Amino acid sequence: MSWYLNEPELSKSAAQSLGLQTTGFSSGLHTFSVLRNKCAHHSQLWNRTFDVLVAALPKEKKREPKHKSPGPYSTIIVAKRWLNALIGDNDWADRVDALLSTNTVYQQGILNPTMK
Repeated sequence: MSWYLNEPELSKSAAQSLGLQTTGFSSGLHTFSVLRNKCAHHSQLWNRTFDVLVAALPKEKKREPKHKSPGPYSTIIVAKRWLNALIGDNDWADRVDALLSTNTVYQQGILNPTMK
């Protein structure tokens, strides 16, 4: 998958074929790949910053709770956008928001990670 990062035309073509924005597509793929690997190897996401950064759009940040970047929540925002573009009407974003609202400690560890 990392070859997408070095091939702008392939990245642009893939993004367009999926109905996604071309800007930030490669960094988004890379970030989701890193996230997938963290999850697959049982790494903790709560209260952790990310080594890679995917940028949420300014209009998206206005609709979402304030959060630190780089952290898991920026990736969640972009996942919401991509899922909405790819699937349309889905409840994933609502389920994530509901999960975060159930526990303020967990919510703060996702929104504002402070590694100890």
